[in-house]
Amino acid sequence: MNLQVAATLSGRVAAIGPVPVHGARHDAHAFEASGLKDLLAGLPAAADLGYRGVDGITIVSHRAPAGAQLHDSQAAFNKELSGIRAAAERAVASVKTWMLSEEGGRYRAPINKYLSCSQRSPGCSSSATTTRLMSLLVRILTTAGGDA
Repeated sequence: MNLQVAATLSGRVAAIGPVPVHGARHDAHAFEASGLKDLLAGLPAAADLGYRGVDGITIVSHRAPAGAQLHDSQAAFNKELSGIRAAAERAVASVKTWMLSEEGGRYRAPINKYLSCSQRSPGCSSSATTTRLMSLLVRILTTAGGDA
């Protein structure tokens, strides 16, 4: 299962694609199929090279040309972007922790289980923004027809 997560620069969960993408799918496909692209519409989004050329992702690392090296400024940019992406990895780790605590160690919960456990999670309930996000996701799931 591929669950797409967007994070703030501080590593907090900002949005989660409401539709888990099943199977071994590339992140570029999962970004749109999960619904995260729609949730982030109009917002600047940074991601790794797997999202290069994906509509809705505005900032990606520079790729070194075949047989060549990056310019110093490109390498410096990539280093800075790695720090931003590290924040996203912290948010993903939070999501996995919430899911593991709810499922007793199993990381394959349906999204509605994530919503219920994240609303009770101390790290999640302390943030008014995250609470509003969870309400939005519940509305999206309800509108989409339930258990995604």
